[in-house]
Amino acid sequence: MFHNILVPLDGSLAAESALKPAGELAQAFAGQIHLIRCLLSSPSADFASSAVNFHEACLHDEVEAREYLSEMEVQLRARGLNVQSQVLPGAAPEQIAKFAQQHRADLIVLTSHGRSGFSRLMLGSVAETLARIAPCPIMILRQPSSQDSSPNPTAQPI
Repeated sequence: MFHNILVPLDGSLAAESALKPAGELAQAFAGQIHLIRCLLSSPSADFASSAVNFHEACLHDEVEAREYLSEMEVQLRARGLNVQSQVLPGAAPEQIAKFAQQHRADLIVLTSHGRSGFSRLMLGSVAETLARIAPCPIMILRQPSSQDSSPNPTAQPI
């Protein structure tokens, strides 16, 4: 039933809490987990306005994202799971939906950061947008109250 499970991560502990239920489903259905991380082209550090520095900062953020996903892969493989990961450029909802379509995902599992008010207006809700445009079912988990929800500044919040 759930053979291709997509888990978008943004570097926060809250987003990582989606890994446990996704892993349980993957084990139950002998499925595969696809980890993805979406990066906007805005480096996290203050860099001079030169194109060279901007490019270097973007490359640094991409390397950091790949290392992060690699660490998550190691943890999941240690549990006997089949895992792949990929860093995607661009806005999270659109890239997640596109990836899900291209890889025929059966399910997307993610944690909502539960923003409301002004922060939701300014940042938007990736989970809400994704619920409207995703080509497959979505399991949206509530953010654990005791975990850090601060994403890496280079990733778009989920």
